[in-house]
Amino acid sequence: MAQLDNTPVAECANCQQRMSVRELVEDPQYLPQGMRFAGTGIDRNELFFQHCRPGCGATFAVPALYFAPLIDEHLTPAVPVDSDDCGRHCFAVEDLSACEHACLYAPFRRLLLRLRQDKAAV
Repeated sequence: MAQLDNTPVAECANCQQRMSVRELVEDPQYLPQGMRFAGTGIDRNELFFQHCRPGCGATFAVPALYFAPLIDEHLTPAVPVDSDDCGRHCFAVEDLSACEHACLYAPFRRLLLRLRQDKAAV
């Protein structure tokens, strides 16, 4: 796994706790919830997390681009969203289906699902 630093990349809107990619990946109080396609380019897409801290429970979004160092596969150009090859999983945060398409967004979805699996095992 890539070297992670402690630079804050998000802040919880409810309790104002700031968190780094390292914390989002390693700390069990941050539960990955889903991913949303927010426009062309990975800089416009977001991963959603729930802050499972007592008294909080907020859900917040983090730009997917912050997680690029954790992707260990080649990031290919996106499959056009209007093509028959797109499963359209990234349009709904609650869609946690796996996607095996060769597209820019699929590796981020696979990372999100792996994080969910790792945190469920704790």
